[in-house]
Amino acid sequence: MSSRKTPLLIFVLCLLFISFPTLSQVLSGKVVSVADGGTITILDSSKRQHKIRLYGIDTPEKSQAYGKKAKKFTANLAAGKAVEVEVYDTDQYGRSVGVVFVAGANVNREIIRNGFAWQYQRYCKKSFCDDWLKLERQARSNGIGFMG
Repeated sequence: MSSRKTPLLIFVLCLLFISFPTLSQVLSGKVVSVADGGTITILDSSKRQHKIRLYGIDTPEKSQAYGKKAKKFTANLAAGKAVEVEVYDTDQYGRSVGVVFVAGANVNREIIRNGFAWQYQRYCKKSFCDDWLKLERQARSNGIGFMG
């Protein structure tokens, strides 16, 4: 290959690499535990447990005001149910970080929409995060969940 073609080849390969969206992993299983409003554990078909931190949301800790209510709301949406998790990352504690779906419904989004979580601006960087911020503001202005 000539040295003139090498930069072009590198350029084309870079374009291909950049143009493909980041492929995320999808986990499926049953929710066997809800630790708090933003953390669940699922059991997959191989009987392997996966701790899941819900992407893009922040809920009160169990010991904080409204922590128990946030946990209860998340449990009502997901506990004992079959879920799919679109995993985007792994956090510092080894938990998968992702968006949880129950029968096609976006659990992360529903928690925010109902006023039991904030959109986590520091970490929520996907295109849908702007929508989630609007939902948080609506929950706050409507005084629902703990936003009132």
